[in-house]
Amino acid sequence: MLPARDRAIVALTFYADHDADEIAAALGMTAGSVRVARHRAVGRLATCMGGA
Repeated sequence: MLPARDRAIVALTFYADHDADEIAAALGMTAGSVRVARHRAVGRLATCMGGA
């Protein structure tokens, strides 16, 4: 299970189609932090679903 912030980042990225700058502004983060968190969250999801 992903932490709430990571779930929000994934949802805003893939469902709401926001870019890192928009997500950063909404969540009070930097765009770089959003990109890192998104990368790690997608990796956790892949592992959870049996991917590499």
